[in-house]
Amino acid sequence: MNKVMGPASEIKTHQIEIFHGAFTNSGPINTHINRWLALCPEAQIIDMKYTTYTLPDANGEMSLGETVLIIYKEV
Repeated sequence: MNKVMGPASEIKTHQIEIFHGAFTNSGPINTHINRWLALCPEAQIIDMKYTTYTLPDANGEMSLGETVLIIYKEV
């Protein structure tokens, strides 16, 4: 059974977006997620929405982009 999350005003979001193209070295997205979580120990994760996309990079080649939306509340 789910706990009551509280009023919607307590719900917050944080978005992390990285791009793996020419001249970029963002590293894996999970590294960025873990770094953010370490900086926000009071965050109670409600959900995470992850997606990928492709865009041309500086060399005109298609490269991977990743984004994650973290839905959380502070406790």
